[in-house]
Amino acid sequence: MAKDSPSPPRAEPDERRTGAAEGGSVPARPLHLFDAFGIEVEYMLVDAETLDVAPAADRLLEAAAGELTEEFQNGDVAWNNELALHVIELKCNGPRASLAGLGEAFAANVTLANAKLDREGQRLMPTAMHPWMDPDDVELWPHGTRVIYETFDRIFSCKGHGWANLQSMQVNLPFAGDDPFLDVLDEEASALAEDSSDAAASVPAFEEREYWAVATETVEVAQPGREAEERAPASSASPANLSDLSAEAIDAIARRVVERLSDKVVREIAWEIVPELSELLIKQKLAEK
Repeated sequence: MAKDSPSPPRAEPDERRTGAAEGGSVPARPLHLFDAFGIEVEYMLVDAETLDVAPAADRLLEAAAGELTEEFQNGDVAWNNELALHVIELKCNGPRASLAGLGEAFAANVTLANAKLDREGQRLMPTAMHPWMDPDDVELWPHGTRVIYETFDRIFSCKGHGWANLQSMQVNLPFAGDDPFLDVLDEEASALAEDSSDAAASVPAFEEREYWAVATETVEVAQPGREAEERAPASSASPANLSDLSAEAIDAIARRVVERLSDKVVREIAWEIVPELSELLIKQKLAEK
């Protein structure tokens, strides 16, 4: 491995406003909503045989760039390190006026990365979370900007799935000022409420019965100053106000609901509500232009 060296300076937005040929030229002015796009996709590095995480993003970047770096620019796509050493990010190399051609560009870079990793017996792995990684074993990026990650770890502790075992795909959109941003947030909130209602109505009847049976169960939690045997039987208990429940009771109910909910409900939300909401918002904005 090459000696640790500072990462190259990253261009400011105004310096990278010209997209590739397929993406078109982005105007050199403040960018408004949908004037430009940015895509980011995160992948895990894993052992090609066992699929265990491989904390080797620094070696992949070095193999691609010829030296240890935190960013490798390869035409339309740039590669970057992330907080965890087993994660690599592929992203648009600057704002794009169009998404045209990006699918092919990202696919080519995934192929290139896998070719580099294959020499080390590794490969890229998609999906949002690694199914058996222990976040206590995470290795953080140890080079260049490591002080940022070390500070996060010191304040928040990054040894949890939300920090150490989370890969995402992001769509970045520009906002020219606070007002347009707040307008979009208002529209998202309204659309989310409507789509959530539709999704809830579409859940099969047995799923609804399962949910509400769990949610209305009486959970035995010791209350201060009250013995368990003094509680009324569940069949005769009257519904309590939420304000009457202790924090321990609320936590116990939430845990019980999560334990009993089938994964079908989770898939309904993850695979229907979120993508449809994003598509709806983008179509609405494009129709308004």
